[in-house]
Amino acid sequence: MSQEQSRDEIGSHFLLQSDSQTPVQTPSRHASPTPVRHTKTTPTRLSTNQRSTADSASPQRSLQLQENAYEHDLHADLHWAINPCNPRNWTKRKKWMHTMLFCIISWAIMLGASSMTLAHGVIKNQMQTSSIVAVLPTSVYLLGLVLGFFSTPSAESIGRKSMYIISAPLYAIFILASGLTNSMSGLAICRLLAGFFAAPALQLGYASILDIWTVENRVLPIVAYTSTIIVGSTLGSVLSGAIMWRQHWRWTQFAILILSSLFFGAMFFTDETLKTMISRKGWKETSKLSLVRGLVKNESVRPWLVFFSEPLTLLCGALNAFYFGILFAILTGFPDVLSQAHHFNAGAQGLTFLAMSVGALLALIMELCHQQWCYEPRAFRYKEEKKRKTWIPPSTSPPPEWRLWLALPASALNVASLFILGWTTHNHWMATVIAMAIYAFGSSLIAVSTTLYVLECFNSSQQNEGMWAGSSILTYAFGFVFSLFSTEELKLGPGLGMSVYAVMSILFGTIPAVLYIFGAALRKRRKDRGSK
Repeated sequence: MSQEQSRDEIGSHFLLQSDSQTPVQTPSRHASPTPVRHTKTTPTRLSTNQRSTADSASPQRSLQLQENAYEHDLHADLHWAINPCNPRNWTKRKKWMHTMLFCIISWAIMLGASSMTLAHGVIKNQMQTSSIVAVLPTSVYLLGLVLGFFSTPSAESIGRKSMYIISAPLYAIFILASGLTNSMSGLAICRLLAGFFAAPALQLGYASILDIWTVENRVLPIVAYTSTIIVGSTLGSVLSGAIMWRQHWRWTQFAILILSSLFFGAMFFTDETLKTMISRKGWKETSKLSLVRGLVKNESVRPWLVFFSEPLTLLCGALNAFYFGILFAILTGFPDVLSQAHHFNAGAQGLTFLAMSVGALLALIMELCHQQWCYEPRAFRYKEEKKRKTWIPPSTSPPPEWRLWLALPASALNVASLFILGWTTHNHWMATVIAMAIYAFGSSLIAVSTTLYVLECFNSSQQNEGMWAGSSILTYAFGFVFSLFSTEELKLGPGLGMSVYAVMSILFGTIPAVLYIFGAALRKRRKDRGSK
């Protein structure tokens, strides 16, 4: 009897723990049964407003609980690592197909930025405007890129592929309108809006490459993507000269429309690379307020603020922006100089700018050779030395400052090339061609080196996307200002105008050396500040 009573007590104890709100008492075997009273309950009637509120809130509440459960799932990272939809688990062929498409799209967008540089003189005469107003179609395109980078955070809510598909037709529409308009104001507005809708593709291409490639394998794709932006900017002037030699200036826009339509159309056959969007496909429901919530509260906005508050990123961004601004000052201002000094027509002027494209391509080859035969062997020896000293395989790469090796001599090359470009213009056209090639070579090396440097200073992909966006905003803002006033500045003389840029380059050229010497200390200060 005592054993049976003890079992009954244990059972009642577990029943009490299982439901604390309705305690259950297990009667003993000899206790008299308690009569059960049946009470009539009336259902509570909800008002129409309460019923609609409850019905609308329950799906949103359940979706929010599902999303929170996924975000806090301890095995979510493991599931993503082995997920076949993870872009990093794609085949190498598929990765490179997507990467090359992103590079080509960025190349086509920057081709459109400089596609009207050799049409300024014709537009000035046809529309009876001043030199500064005639440059507006090129300058406001860069201004549109600046403004368009503020719309890219919405991609975190609708996906990178969806953002491509939305922005591409709008870009094509305004490029077409630029070629059809007959007024200067209409041309400037259409070019501004075309640049605005082209900016998301530049940002998302870089972000998609970070989604696809791991830290160990992303150097070559990043180098290729950064180089295509400079190559596209210089080839746009070559295309402009070839078209202006035989056709009307409107065909500079029609040619860009044809190229961009082909490349943007290929985006329909690509796959999504954003992790949150791929994971969201697993849910049966989607939140109607996801886009609004992503626009109002988006984590990708914060790194932009970090860019302007971090000395490392701000210095690298200012350096690239300055050299990019000079690049567009040369592209917009030197056609008149070449016409006056050597009586070049539009076709010959375009071929002159081909030297800058060659210089940028040589910089790409130089960077790849340096990565293969200089950086990687030294990085391997660095890790082996660390392993020998600590008996533990090192988990970190060499110092990020190693990425600045090529930027140090490239800064000196840029200063020399600007002096040569300014003071030998009236001597022989070959000197101008060589100086342009050297400048594009040095600027490309600096752009690639500083991009890789910032990429290794910040490990988070989201932070790197924000840093790229902040740097791009500064870069295209400099391009807008420098290109707008380049023709007026060069009226003082190419020697004096380029000398001003060369002297400023001496100041900006010290930035790689400063980062190489004090970069480790600045990174340590950032980590200490973050730990506090």
